Amino acid sequence: MPGYDDEFLGLPAPAPTATVPTVQLDYLHLSVAFRPDRRLAAVTAVNIHGGLLIEIERTRDVWLLDPRIPAIEQAGPELYLNNDFDRGHLVRRRDPGWGTQATALTANNDTFHYTNAAPRSCMVSGIQCGRVRASRGPCFLVAGSADHPARSARSRPSRISSSPKANSLP
Repeated sequence: MPGYDDEFLGLPAPAPTATVPTVQLDYLHLSVAFRPDRRLAAVTAVNIHGGLLIEIERTRDVWLLDPRIPAIEQAGPELYLNNDFDRGHLVRRRDPGWGTQATALTANNDTFHYTNAAPRSCMVSGIQCGRVRASRGPCFLVAGSADHPARSARSRPSRISSSPKANSLP
């Protein structure tokens, strides 16, 4: 499956790399450098074609474990039970949703893998858990212009720590 394309902008824009071992997971129009030791993504990269974006109606969110990674190495649904954590998209669900209707739907659904989620506190994000899950996470424009609707963005969880306490996910 084609993931993030380094040449999408017409000039080299390589995906960011992590300084620790990761597993590369390619989805449609996006890639995740995943850290099994932390059970979360280290960094993500997405290609966005604003001129071809297709609005996908948001219905019931269905988050999935990625079958390419053992479930025990992913921060799955158990992390979000009985606390104020919510799943925050690292790559926004809308960003890779471009091309044909079928392609946009596949790319939208690909963003609902736990490998593309980072726990966020409802208190910090200012939302009501279980109601609104729109996230604009820390995305950074790499290149693009008003007359060239292609963009690339990168994101990573906002708090990365090497402390054992920060790594103690359920």
